[in-house]
Amino acid sequence: MTTSTRIDEGLAEAVKAAMKGAGQSQRKVAAQTGIPLVTLHRRLSSPDSTFKVTEVVAIADLLNVSVVGLFQEAERRASDGHTAPAA
Repeated sequence: MTTSTRIDEGLAEAVKAAMKGAGQSQRKVAAQTGIPLVTLHRRLSSPDSTFKVTEVVAIADLLNVSVVGLFQEAERRASDGHTAPAA
């Protein structure tokens, strides 16, 4: 697994954690950010799907979290091996 893939998976996990912390479902986040639900689901669940920076910014704004914090958490998860196992 490449470093990039680990960071992508770490970012998905960081976004999921932020959504859970904010009490937001995928459906609500998709509706309020304009990201199609199927796209958001794919970004959160597929190691082959990478978030666009604009998507991360929209999600961070909605959840009132730091974009930098999400990326730092993604990097931490990737380096610590705290990403979801590959399907």
